[in-house]
Amino acid sequence: MRRIMLLTLALSAVAAAQPSCGPYSVRGTYLVTSSGWIVSAQAEGQAAPIPAMLMGVASVTFSGEITMSGTVNFAGQQAEFEAEGSFDVKPDCTGSARARVRLAGSTEWGSPMTYRIVVLPEEKEIHQFHTTPGDMGLGIWKRMSPVVNAAKW
Repeated sequence: MRRIMLLTLALSAVAAAQPSCGPYSVRGTYLVTSSGWIVSAQAEGQAAPIPAMLMGVASVTFSGEITMSGTVNFAGQQAEFEAEGSFDVKPDCTGSARARVRLAGSTEWGSPMTYRIVVLPEEKEIHQFHTTPGDMGLGIWKRMSPVVNAAKW
């Protein structure tokens, strides 16, 4: 009987140590950095990778809705941008994200982009991997505050 109780306590402690996530896990304001490559068509029809980097501030609501603004750099050319999208976070802290971006001065939203994500709740970070065809890159979201819209770019 004593062994069963000890085993039950040990398994309960292990289960309690496992993170549990959902959209509520990512609520807050984040500093976002991302870098990688975008493949674009050249005049002769060859695909050429273009280096891309961005930095911005994002807010994520309790339901996982994202708003973001920042600066992006494509092969040395900078532009301000805004983005909107959403996170889908599973209980095991993995998930996906969708977003669309609009460059400053434009009225048109770009094509939707997709990402795989891993939420690290104790580190207050989200790691992303671009899965949109033609994009190659990684990004890190570091939570600045648990409060939505605590900072603006």
